Amino acid sequence: MDPPIVDNPSLGQTSSSSTPIFHSSGDASFLPMITVKLDSSNYMNWKVAVEVYLIDKRKVYTIRRDPPAALDPTYEQWETDDAHIRSLLWQSIIPQISGTMMQLPTAKRIWDHTAVIFSGVGNLSRISATYSAWMHLRRGDTPLSTYYGQFVSHCQQLDIFLPLTTDLAVAARQRDQLRVVQFLETLGPEFMFFRQQIYGSGTMPSLEEVYQRAQQCLGGASLTPAVFYGHATAAYAVGDRPARGGGMFG
Repeated sequence: MDPPIVDNPSLGQTSSSSTPIFHSSGDASFLPMITVKLDSSNYMNWKVAVEVYLIDKRKVYTIRRDPPAALDPTYEQWETDDAHIRSLLWQSIIPQISGTMMQLPTAKRIWDHTAVIFSGVGNLSRISATYSAWMHLRRGDTPLSTYYGQFVSHCQQLDIFLPLTTDLAVAARQRDQLRVVQFLETLGPEFMFFRQQIYGSGTMPSLEEVYQRAQQCLGGASLTPAVFYGHATAAYAVGDRPARGGGMFG
């Protein structure tokens, strides 16, 4: 009779015929467990699904810690775990996106990269769109339970974009940014190019500065690109040049 299969005790797992687990050797049975595939619109749900799954499998350290040194006695186990998690992440992302992450060397690099690209933290355009959608939510004929879920989802996205902080300076800056965003979004379509310029600038101006610049941009019946850039030149003082790559908020 063959001896029973015993899982690696260091992994803290027990065998089960119905629950995929991690093994000490290469095994891909765990890959289908992440049913949420990351696209450009569901980062928050994907992040939660991956984190919960990795916590359950005691592998969340691979996306939270930097790799150990090559001579560290834990390096070999980390290398195996990291390869497993990279495969998991690749298969939990739609092919149009995952292909750009195949060359990233660790699971943590993939994890951090997706956060930068899709979380929207610090991106005023994303904050603006989410905040505007939240402010204009109406139940209409939607079932109350469905509408409540939509409302909470928008609140959670804003929590990610503008996380709570005990730093009063950061909290004040977030409040001021929301005021600027709300002011810009309510100016009307004729200020489209003005909004793009503000969102793409290297620094976020105050509400008073935005108002003054908007006044200086008013010079024609409509703010076309030519009219906008002609009237806006004097509004942007030295030191307000856009940051490379679209600006820190772009």
